[in-house]
Amino acid sequence: YYSCCNSYESGLNEAKFFYEKCLKGKQFEFPVYIDVEDNRNQSNNKQGVTDGIIAFGDYLENLDFYFGIYASDISGFKDRLELSRLEGRFSLWVARYGNQPSYVSKYDMWQKSSTGSVDGVMGKVDLDECYTNFPSIIKKAKLNNLGG
Repeated sequence: YYSCCNSYESGLNEAKFFYEKCLKGKQFEFPVYIDVEDNRNQSNNKQGVTDGIIAFGDYLENLDFYFGIYASDISGFKDRLELSRLEGRFSLWVARYGNQPSYVSKYDMWQKSSTGSVDGVMGKVDLDECYTNFPSIIKKAKLNNLGG
């Protein structure tokens, strides 16, 4: 979910909207991620953006969804968020092209390139590495509407 939340209230409102319009009744074997790349209304407000992300995540987790945060290593996690409040609480998917993330040290997925190719797909695609067996974890815990 592409977000521009900047407060607890805006994060909660976005989570409610996202659940009703996109998640309700659907099943996923991977976490549901919020994308923190949009900096509209977010500049110089690390606490507010982090509060919004936490509200978003807590709301979805209370509905038994596995939640995570997607952002770039530096311009997202370092410059826009309070990483210490998020690390170990939610799954982290970090974008950093060319080199492994250096600011975020604990992450489940790494987006390492935007110039990949896939047979049958026109144009460039993102390349990611996943280090966590999400389908097994999510199915066993019956999250994301998988048997809960």
